[in-house]
Amino acid sequence: MSYSQAVRVGDRIECSGQGGWDPDARGVVVPDDIHEEIAQAFSNVELALRSAGGK
Repeated sequence: MSYSQAVRVGDRIECSGQGGWDPDARGVVVPDDIHEEIAQAFSNVELALRSAGGK
């Protein structure tokens, strides 16, 4: 079974739930500070949307 962070559906991009993990780290690494975790989650959303063809 596979899992996609985001997929293009016609002229939309559907994005799955995102967390504050570091995609470059080995395993799931979540920052200790909630503000850092939230900032990382939004960075992950941006990365997923761009990877699916968003601008």
